[in-house]
Amino acid sequence: MSKTGESTDEGLVRALGVPTLTASIVNATVGAGIFVLPALVAARLGPAAPIAFLICAVAMTLIVTSFAIAGSRVSLTGGLYAYVEVAFGRYVGFLAGVLLWLTNVLAVAGVASALVASIALVLPAVQNGFGRFVLLVLIFLALATINIRGVRAGAGTVASLTVAKLLPLLLFVSVGLFFVRPEAISWPAWPDSASIGQTVLLLIFAFMGVELALVPSGEVKNPARTVPRSIFLALAITTVLYIAIQVVAQGVLGPELANFTDAPLAEAASRFLGATGKSIILAGAAISAFGYVSGDILGSPRTLYAFGRSGVLPEKMAAVHPRFRTPHIAIGVHAIIACALAVSSTFQYLAILSNIAALLLYLFCCAATFELIRRNVRADGPPFSIHRLLIVPILAVAFLLWIFPDPTLIKFAGAGVVLAAAWFLREKIVPLIAVGVVVWILSHATLSEFAVAAFVLVIASALYGLRRLPYVGRHWRGEISLPKSYWINGVLVFGLGCNFLLLLAATLTAALFLRAGNPALAAFVIVVELALNISAYIWALVGIWRSAKKFQGPRIWSILARVATALGVLMSLGRLAQDLQFIEKISRSLASP
Repeated sequence: MSKTGESTDEGLVRALGVPTLTASIVNATVGAGIFVLPALVAARLGPAAPIAFLICAVAMTLIVTSFAIAGSRVSLTGGLYAYVEVAFGRYVGFLAGVLLWLTNVLAVAGVASALVASIALVLPAVQNGFGRFVLLVLIFLALATINIRGVRAGAGTVASLTVAKLLPLLLFVSVGLFFVRPEAISWPAWPDSASIGQTVLLLIFAFMGVELALVPSGEVKNPARTVPRSIFLALAITTVLYIAIQVVAQGVLGPELANFTDAPLAEAASRFLGATGKSIILAGAAISAFGYVSGDILGSPRTLYAFGRSGVLPEKMAAVHPRFRTPHIAIGVHAIIACALAVSSTFQYLAILSNIAALLLYLFCCAATFELIRRNVRADGPPFSIHRLLIVPILAVAFLLWIFPDPTLIKFAGAGVVLAAAWFLREKIVPLIAVGVVVWILSHATLSEFAVAAFVLVIASALYGLRRLPYVGRHWRGEISLPKSYWINGVLVFGLGCNFLLLLAATLTAALFLRAGNPALAAFVIVVELALNISAYIWALVGIWRSAKKFQGPRIWSILARVATALGVLMSLGRLAQDLQFIEKISRSLASP
């Protein structure tokens, strides 16, 4: 007997068909990254760069097949977050939501950094330093203000920029194909699997966006048919466009392509369209990046708003502006975090960090798909199935053959295992293969690149656990006896618990960033740790103060507790500088070879 559970959204109009959803996915996927990534990919693989695009396409085909299966079984609005929540419950679904927000905030920070790099080619004053900082602040301030003033204004900004970002790319490909030099795109040797894997880890950024278009699954006509067809069609269109862009850029610039990391397509366009072509591509890159940032600030803060409404984050995060009726606090917080990240690092590094968060989210979703199949969860209509199709195991075998360039017994044995598993497991093989693909891509990341996702997930888990503990709220309201409030919550829980553990976690994370040569992000992590530490300190002190005011015993104890609380505030200010010095000292000692 099939289980439906929470598989329907009442009250939503199912109006999205294949053409509309396909266009939405292509729009969400093709963004500012493709204006920059060709040079970074060429620096790693040279003329063999199209291989990375093909492998990304194969990997994403396997991953989105899992999305298609899950989308046809769970037609809740929410996309990947909804799939994971139905499969594994609220906590894991919450972590998926956190990863989705982290993916978006890192991605928008990276795109904003790329936007400023493009503008710097015309206005060198903003290339670095104070000029870059001011421009980033102005961009996020302007877009946050637009979106705070109303959803209609924000959505209108996104819609008006959609066509403008695609036309320059189509012009670049349609004209540039006639100027490709065959010798510039020929490659004599197959690149090694490590280089391919590291390139795919970076390039997967260009293929992200499918999950954003799947959020309105509750508004899709016949999701069992529409979702899979739309994502496969969108992925095919996107892959062909990307490979054409890479071939034109490589074919025109040759080995020089890797040198133009800020605007490779603009440089290539200048070779066959002159200064006008370069200006068109630069304008397209800037418009695309601006549109991406605008769209993100329109949608992503709603995740923070939802967390505030559910009580995981402070209630203020769910505040709605009294005039504009928008989540202004959530929008402001999201914009500030994204701006800080953009100032602190580069597009390439932020893109990799965003990719890791996205791949972890994909891992959750693929595992959820397996669970949904096992439990036979169904929405309205028959679920999407590959029972009679061999395309997925064939793609998996092709993926193995592409990864291992040398003919070995291992790869053929692996191909045989995949085909045998496909025969016995049927459609369950899809999420299992997708999990393997995601793990393979993630295996090429470094420990420091995992640090941000791990750090955020630990904090999110702690906040989720605290929300479910009535004891935390009772202390805040001063409902716990003064001795317990002071000695257990103030001294033991905060002093020996939160303070020490947060300090240790931030120290180790900052050390990893210093080892990776990124002191700005290390400083950002330290700032986050201090903010959390101060928040926990406020929680402890407020609870003690309120408990002291309600104390029914001898008045002297109430007075002493409040005096100790006031002295604690003064001492904490003096200890702030010591904490910074301590973190920096240990981080540098751990980061030293």
